[in-house]
Amino acid sequence: MSKVADLVSERPHGWLQSCLRFLPPAFIRSLIVADLTLATCNPLWGWWLYRRWTDRSITWRGYWPIYKRWLVFTWQHYRYGKSHAGLWAIAWRSPPMRHARHSERDDYQPKGSCGTCSNCCKTSWRPPAEQVACPFLGENHCMIYGGLFWDYFNCGRYPTGQPELRVYACPRFTIAQTDLRGGDGAHGARHVRLVLRDLNE
Repeated sequence: MSKVADLVSERPHGWLQSCLRFLPPAFIRSLIVADLTLATCNPLWGWWLYRRWTDRSITWRGYWPIYKRWLVFTWQHYRYGKSHAGLWAIAWRSPPMRHARHSERDDYQPKGSCGTCSNCCKTSWRPPAEQVACPFLGENHCMIYGGLFWDYFNCGRYPTGQPELRVYACPRFTIAQTDLRGGDGAHGARHVRLVLRDLNE
């Protein structure tokens, strides 16, 4: 069984998402962005997307506050590009990722899980009173965990480096530092490198 098939069997999200995973990553990301663009511009499409992505039955009245939060959440990400939190910060040809392979802090609990931490799911760079949570964040859990967006965009590969750890005040991970040499043979500056597990390994 291929790695993609393994991923589908681990976290099924419907027949359509399972089929899409066998397409090239850049094509999948293009479809996701088109879906999100339509959902942002058209609240009825957004309602349908929300039901598809979360597999939840929700009324239009129940979705409307989520849609308004969606607009604010998207706008804050657009205004703050330095957070590396936008869709365009991802290399579109990169494979899907779901886990970070690096060291947890010794004092962090629970081991092997983010637990109820949702720092990455909020616009943490804003003042506390202005922070907005992701519209897909439920009661201390992500409602689209393991779906296409999680694996192919930001969620499944965070934190990817020092900027994310700082912006989101990540309590779980430490960063492995590696000496890199410059092209002229001189010692380069110390860089922070976070090794992520490639699902296609």
